[in-house]
Amino acid sequence: MDFNLSDDIQAIADTVRRYANEKLLPKYQYWDKSGEFPHEMYKEMGQMGFFSSLAGSQYGGSELGALAHGVITYEVARGDFNAAYPVLLCGGLSLLLENLAPDHIKDEWIPQVLAAEKLLGFCLTEPGSGSDAAGLITRAELEGDEWVITGEKASISMVMEADALLVFAKTKQDDGSTGVSLFFVPTDSEGFSRSPYDDMGHKAIRRGSASFQGVRIPKENLLGTQGRGFPEAMKLFDI
Repeated sequence: MDFNLSDDIQAIADTVRRYANEKLLPKYQYWDKSGEFPHEMYKEMGQMGFFSSLAGSQYGGSELGALAHGVITYEVARGDFNAAYPVLLCGGLSLLLENLAPDHIKDEWIPQVLAAEKLLGFCLTEPGSGSDAAGLITRAELEGDEWVITGEKASISMVMEADALLVFAKTKQDDGSTGVSLFFVPTDSEGFSRSPYDDMGHKAIRRGSASFQGVRIPKENLLGTQGRGFPEAMKLFDI
């Protein structure tokens, strides 16, 4: 079995490696210590297609696939681990939106995420539970045409910079992970707040906590099937 990269993927790896060495590595320690979030650099990376490997062409994606996405993330991390995280996360979450979100969210948000004009966060972990979806306390209740989300998420990478969050919440109590649904929540929603962590390192990932105090979102912001949010999301991550 040949484990060498194809010529096309190797060319991508070489291009990203040069960029990482020239643009990312020289400022890695500064960004890591200061916690400054280099928005313009991410937009430049978005223009170069670093976020686009998994997404469909109708949204501006390259459809190069998971191997290209992994190679790009790896080469970015050579220069700056912090810079690799938005590539890994937003690239993957764009695929999740493409498969689970309603058309109006896909059409508005995916092109902007691929261009790094908008950033996403992934909210599963809570103060009392990590990746154990059955232990979630955050809940979402349907009131008329709106979901009302109440709860707290912890240790969320990029939460301080995210323009929207993909939030796991229970829609059916006492039903384990099968009662968990996934929601698309813009961070300018009323009732949402966030607080940064004072991490010892990797400050540029902008990790923190997220609070949802009666946050109201449209009914259509449910992603995928109600009560199936966790397995549907995990299936897409297993690419």
